[in-house]
Amino acid sequence: MHFLKYVIPTLISLAFTSSAPAVINGQAANEQRFEAVGALKIGSNVDVSCTATLIAANWIVTADHCTYASESNEEEGNGDYLPPEQYEFRLGNDFKKPTHTVRLKRWVHGPQMNGTTLDIAFGELAGPINDVRPLSVASPRWISGDFAGFYIHIGYGVIEAFSNKKFPLTNKRQMAYLTVTAADGNALLNLFGTKENLESYIASYHPQSLEADNIDSILQAAELIPQRYVHAWDARGRTNTTKIEIPPDGWQDTCFGDSGGPLLREYGSTLSIVGVVSHGMDRICSSMGTSFTVFGPEVQDLMRQLGI
Repeated sequence: MHFLKYVIPTLISLAFTSSAPAVINGQAANEQRFEAVGALKIGSNVDVSCTATLIAANWIVTADHCTYASESNEEEGNGDYLPPEQYEFRLGNDFKKPTHTVRLKRWVHGPQMNGTTLDIAFGELAGPINDVRPLSVASPRWISGDFAGFYIHIGYGVIEAFSNKKFPLTNKRQMAYLTVTAADGNALLNLFGTKENLESYIASYHPQSLEADNIDSILQAAELIPQRYVHAWDARGRTNTTKIEIPPDGWQDTCFGDSGGPLLREYGSTLSIVGVVSHGMDRICSSMGTSFTVFGPEVQDLMRQLGI
């Protein structure tokens, strides 16, 4: 699984800067219907590290790679990873001024598929949060009707993409509107048709991506496993990828620290979580969309085992 955009820089940022940028060009998400979306404080870090969602009084869901944080300067896969009790789930519009803070009791890692852990994890809280309504979990069939309309992503962090390795944080809960474009195959080839078309698009709009990564690595990150991952991006101004019009307020997308944040869909008057942020398409925060881990069969079985 390709986590270069989120995992490796997340570990580095935890070790050196405690910085974790999130929603690009986001809007404030202060509405009560988003109150179950919170952030993770990891170890001694003073800023948000990942996003998580309350789905039961004593359970949260996030990305599995968020559960392997380290405060050492070792590379990914090394170092001393932190125990669950050094994680803190914080609710509220402002990470610095939380309305609720609860430690983690344990992590339950995502189920295995073909020898790889799906990038989703459930955290049991040290105590229940009884005065906040959890979000319900939904598992769409990901057929044509499920690709219509906007989905909502919630996360904490910056409102513009970082540059020159600077990670300006707001630590505020924000939202972005995204469209699900693919549930299997290669997400970017699904949009652009050919490798050459994609490369031309990146060269025009995200040249820094090709400076940080090669086109084959970007395509590898865009591979999806049916019923386990979906791709979502901001389709405004680029439904027709041969004629791009940049929205006045810029494209919306996810970035570091947004990992584990929910992909939400409204079903009538009910807001449900259908997936969590896994990784982006490249090493930097280019607006080429995000891979979300969804609540497929194996994840639903795990939830039943946990009684969620």
